[in-house]
Amino acid sequence: MIGRALLLALLTAASASAQRTQTSLNDAWRFWNADAPGAEAPAFDDGAWDRVDLPHTWNAEDAFDDEPGYRRGAGWYRRTLRLGPSTSLRGAAEAGTPGRRFLHFEGANQVADVWVNGQDVGGHVGGYTAFVLDVTDALREGENVIAVRVDNSHNPDIPPLDADFTFYGGIYRDVWLIETDPVHIPFRGNATNAWFDTPGLAEGDTRVRARARVTNSGGIPVTVELAHRLIDPDGAEVTAWSTTHELRPGGAVLDEEWSEPVEAPRLWSPETPHVYRVETRVEVDGETRDLVTSPFGFRWVAVDGDGFMLNGERRQLHGTNRHQDVEGDGNALPDDLHRRDVRLVKETGFDFLRLAHYPQDEAVLHETDRLGLMVWEEIPVVNTITQSEAFAQNAEQRLREMIVQHYNHPSVVIWGYMNEILLRIPNPTPEGYVDDVRALAERLERGVEEVDPTRLTAMAVSFNEAEYRIADVSDIFAFNLYFGWYHDTFADLGVFMDSLHAAHPDVPLMLSEYGAGSDERVHADRPVRFDFSTEHAENFHHASFQTVRDRPWMVGSAVWNQFDFGSAGRQDTKDGINQKGLHFFDRTPKDVAFLYRAMLLDEPVIRVERDHLHRAGPRRQSVRVFTNAAELGLSLDGGPPMRGVPDDGLAVFEVELAPGANRVDVMGLWGDAMHHDTATLHYTDTGAFFEGGPDAPPEVALNVGADHSFTGPSGLVYVAEADWPGAAPDGEARRTHHRIGATEDDARFQSAREMPEAWTLPVLPAGAYDLTLGAVGTGEAPQTVAVDVVATPLGSPVGTLRLDLAERWRAVEGRVRFTLPERAAPVLRFSGGDGAPPVLSTLVLRRL
Repeated sequence: MIGRALLLALLTAASASAQRTQTSLNDAWRFWNADAPGAEAPAFDDGAWDRVDLPHTWNAEDAFDDEPGYRRGAGWYRRTLRLGPSTSLRGAAEAGTPGRRFLHFEGANQVADVWVNGQDVGGHVGGYTAFVLDVTDALREGENVIAVRVDNSHNPDIPPLDADFTFYGGIYRDVWLIETDPVHIPFRGNATNAWFDTPGLAEGDTRVRARARVTNSGGIPVTVELAHRLIDPDGAEVTAWSTTHELRPGGAVLDEEWSEPVEAPRLWSPETPHVYRVETRVEVDGETRDLVTSPFGFRWVAVDGDGFMLNGERRQLHGTNRHQDVEGDGNALPDDLHRRDVRLVKETGFDFLRLAHYPQDEAVLHETDRLGLMVWEEIPVVNTITQSEAFAQNAEQRLREMIVQHYNHPSVVIWGYMNEILLRIPNPTPEGYVDDVRALAERLERGVEEVDPTRLTAMAVSFNEAEYRIADVSDIFAFNLYFGWYHDTFADLGVFMDSLHAAHPDVPLMLSEYGAGSDERVHADRPVRFDFSTEHAENFHHASFQTVRDRPWMVGSAVWNQFDFGSAGRQDTKDGINQKGLHFFDRTPKDVAFLYRAMLLDEPVIRVERDHLHRAGPRRQSVRVFTNAAELGLSLDGGPPMRGVPDDGLAVFEVELAPGANRVDVMGLWGDAMHHDTATLHYTDTGAFFEGGPDAPPEVALNVGADHSFTGPSGLVYVAEADWPGAAPDGEARRTHHRIGATEDDARFQSAREMPEAWTLPVLPAGAYDLTLGAVGTGEAPQTVAVDVVATPLGSPVGTLRLDLAERWRAVEGRVRFTLPERAAPVLRFSGGDGAPPVLSTLVLRRL
């Protein structure tokens, strides 16, 4: 049999007071990474299956390999569950009537079907909201078998259909067994059926509205008291109220009742995240049969053409977006990693978090409540829709589930339901497509209004979509804009927003995404759009955030993204990763995260850049410092300090580096306290290699065709052509963002240059050398390139290497050793190519 059995401790006497229990079922599952017809049968042999614990995904690795795509299909999970006698969780009035048992799945992507002891107990469509199944009648005393089939295949009726993130398959969130008394608060929308709000708070009405449903699945009528207690953040009871109901067997009641006004409630805000809680008890004859605790907060929000208001005070949202996956784990995160992400967002200085592009783990919402981050949460209707009623119903159901499941969290202030839905209209465009998109948006807007009129709504669109006016459906007109990354310049962001505001002065406008990809290995003295240098990303964010902050009428902004995240279709400098994060995929902070800390935090921030520790090329180099000090000093290797005045969080110093290690010390004064930071820069004098001598570096490298450098795993810097001591070859430069096979250093091979028949290297001292050349096949047909090394333009070869470019987009390197009997400028002669010009990406020269 599968796994080890879980023996559940059961409550004892039938006459005792009973409350719901929640037991984790995360351990001891068996998993099969394919479809397995018949695996729902209890006797099915799963002995060959893998043993896994939850959370789990089957795409944590294949979404990041060299092969395009990742497995989308069915996978199976099975486990045993051992139960004692069915006498638990029942009160004296229902002696002999068992309580109810439920399986609670926090998330399984994207279609789940569940069997207990071979009986189909239900399932769920949609990968990002929780679902609850009543399994009371399927369970039995002793051993039980739970089987779950999960399928993340593309389905035209289930959003998302297409998006810039990976649709990981699996049971990737927690699973619970919930046991209740026959008289209990049931589930609605796969959420506990109790909601609390303050609809009149903006007008001064501090009463709390409680809406809760109670059901009696027992065999006799009962008199039920439904009691609520509001408890403040310090644990003290603030107020209590209750109602009484007569419930027949099988009966239920939906109760709505208001508390007395709460005197001087403590308002929830990012600066004062006062989280109350509401205890809701179901009592019969003085005994508690069920108890549910819900988070709660006093706050209200509003928007207009002049921006955003929280609790009646104007403020601008300064925030970020978050995807839920992590390097090595995919989206299968334990709760502590979800909470860590929220803490990292708060520590960056943000007060706002957009949960993109789907509802996220309950642990995230509890932490945003606690730490004080206002939240925009949305459903994954992304990029495109299917013009079917089934698609519309699925979208609407996911929206309603998201709202009722997270309704009680005070941090949630915005519900979203579409992202860039008209950015890439299908071609050919189906008849009525744009009209149907708008009709769906209006339908979803009505859905929010029906379930939760107390919060704001938003859609995120691109600048291409303004003509369709689809975003006027929601409360907030939000844009995903990448001026200076995909197109145009940094300054064009302000021009675009100003023109929108002038045309629509009464419309709340927001920047819901802006960002630039970066790679810690790529650096540029003269950064340009889409080069993936850390310097360009820092310049992008520095300029873009200033643009937002200088326009207080904007609702706010959200960086795309707080963390690098999986996007299997991406072909940037790292396979399958969207690299626009302020943190790397493993959550290590990039330097640009400290830029935001310096721009946003009141506490002292001082940080020497860490993403560019290995340097080569000219001795005069720029050093970036991220700080909110008014003035600071920088000293190199203990020398006299240079003074600098930061520009809104960023100071740039020009220093003269010496070969080897260079200690950089920076210090700034906050009041009477001095704060400092230290980093060591490792510098290679590229020119000294060609001059020779005992202090010359052992090797140098060139990033052929590139205007940026690349730092390899050993710290070897492939300098930009502008920093190479000799002349670059005069062939055409090429740049691609295609995924490169057979290497982890895609960025090293994504720049290239066509080679002439001969290319002269700088003059080298006499001696023995090792030459490595790297290239990528880009043509449809295989290529073979021969490279002869000659000591003089007319001399005979002193070495020859071959580059066999047999596969397209696959990195190939060739090595040759040669000896120069005297000081000379070697010449590389290229031949072959099978009719296409030879193309070179990298060069490494090492002295032997």
